[in-house]
Amino acid sequence: MLVITQIMIFLQPSVIFQITNTLADLLLIIILFIIGASFRSILKARERKKLKDKIGNMDASLSDVQIIERLMLEEASWWKRTGKNILSLIMLIVVIIALLCYTFTWDYTLFSSPYYTLTLVGFFLLLVNAYYGFRD
Repeated sequence: MLVITQIMIFLQPSVIFQITNTLADLLLIIILFIIGASFRSILKARERKKLKDKIGNMDASLSDVQIIERLMLEEASWWKRTGKNILSLIMLIVVIIALLCYTFTWDYTLFSSPYYTLTLVGFFLLLVNAYYGFRD
């Protein structure tokens, strides 16, 4: 991005760049990604624990292949079947709304301080960072 910016400035010196608090933007992006990744880690740990409990409760005379077959035949939970698809669809809608708001300049200030201003489009795009941390 820095190289592209420098090329743009070299080719067209009249390009105007707005001054924003980039450090705050980067920190928010990183923090929201880490929050999403933390949720994912917690869910994976719970899933591993449930799997260990299921295997521990099965008949000890079963072979490893039979245990795997039984686990594969179990019906997936609602979240595994449908929930992730719904979450992906919601995030697609959020991205489309953010792009429409950006295109037609429908932007509203949600939070403003001397150090950082959060707009509606910015909020939607920050949600995408949390989603990418959360997804598998």
